[in-house]
Amino acid sequence: MRRYALRPRQPSLLLLAAMFALSGCQNAGGTKEPAAGEGGDAAVAGEPPAATVAATSREEAKPDPDALPGPGVTVREIAEGSGPPARRGDLVGFLFTARHDGQAFKEVNNRALPAWIKLGDEQTPWLPGLARGLPGIKAGGKRAITVPPELGFGDQQVHQIPPQATLEFEVEAVAVTRFGDRTAEAEAWLRELEKKIAGEPKPDGQPADKPEAKPGETAPATTEKPADKPAEKPTAEAPAKPPFDAKMKEKSKVVYVDVAPGSGEEAREGDKVFVLLRGWLWEDDKEFEAVLDPGAPFRKDVGGMELGKFNHVRGLDRGIPTMKVGGRRLLKLSPALGYGSDGHGDKVPPNSTLLYEVLLLGVDRPPADAKPASPPPPPEPGDTGDFFGDG
Repeated sequence: MRRYALRPRQPSLLLLAAMFALSGCQNAGGTKEPAAGEGGDAAVAGEPPAATVAATSREEAKPDPDALPGPGVTVREIAEGSGPPARRGDLVGFLFTARHDGQAFKEVNNRALPAWIKLGDEQTPWLPGLARGLPGIKAGGKRAITVPPELGFGDQQVHQIPPQATLEFEVEAVAVTRFGDRTAEAEAWLRELEKKIAGEPKPDGQPADKPEAKPGETAPATTEKPADKPAEKPTAEAPAKPPFDAKMKEKSKVVYVDVAPGSGEEAREGDKVFVLLRGWLWEDDKEFEAVLDPGAPFRKDVGGMELGKFNHVRGLDRGIPTMKVGGRRLLKLSPALGYGSDGHGDKVPPNSTLLYEVLLLGVDRPPADAKPASPPPPPEPGDTGDFFGDG
């Protein structure tokens, strides 16, 4: 299996991960401050049917335990956000300010490079208290999380933070998503789009313009056949819109579908991007590559992927631009934009069409005066050589 070995570099936002490294994180029911005026329902004497209905209603509205904060932390909602709440197993991209005694000691506020955490992962490098306070948050939501010493730094002295310190985190979720379980609807839609592309006629150019007559002259005759009338649109119903925001693009034989469009910074050529990805062979769905740990792309031995410099697979250079942070995309790559006629070990046979799922975690854009990125290398022998074309 090909390793995700890219140029080393580590962004500054992950400094907190090492500082926050503590072992163990158990998740269960947590503490959440009630909203003002919140209270229990009053029982009405002599009306058991109504009481039964009320109890049934409350039981049906029982919250999902996987979307509740863990024990030991106190959570105060500042802004609700929108979309489904974060559940254990989800990935959350977030910004935060960490304080002790009212003094900020760490913050991540770059929306292009948010911090990421997988909820419920006991091996997470983040403080247990912070990890326990995030379930239930929605994209765009803000909350304050109070972390007691035993779920923070405990007896450790960390820089200016004394032992047994209570910590306060103000958190904003920029993305809530799940990665690694391929969406069947998205995959089916991708195949339909590919069929549509294969069946569409290729434009052969526009008919030549008729010669214009000079003043006082009659327009010369022409043997040009009149253009065919455009075919009438079929009366059959169009296929139903998929249950997600889907887009398609064919450029150098890259076809993609946005399963989740994302709302953060948009990636473009020359950017350094940090991604999670999974790769399958199109023909038989065998997985040949997977990077699922949200901390992996930020490690020193990985350092991100520079778009336009071909340091992984050519098709990713073509298919990742226009993605937004927090977005998930399915990419179908022709063999020329994958591993070509050579294949890759025993995982990818020669001339294989590839299917990738990509989650964009962050974008690190170089300064405006930086030198532009180099183009991808020329095609290898046996490849079709259409890397630079538009279709």
